[in-house]
Amino acid sequence: MEEKRKRYSEEFRMKTKTSEGWVYLASLMDLYSRRIVGWAHQ
Repeated sequence: MEEKRKRYSEEFRMKTKTSEGWVYLASLMDLYSRRIVGWAHQ
C-alpha cells in the first residue's frame, strides 16, 4: 500500500516601492519538497 503524504504550503507576499511605483510579489512554496510551485508579480 502506497503511503500518501499530505501537502502543506506556505504563501509569501511582499511589496516594495521603486522609482516607478509599487511592485508586488507573491510566491507559493511546497513545504514538503521545499520548492516554489507558483509565483506572480505586478
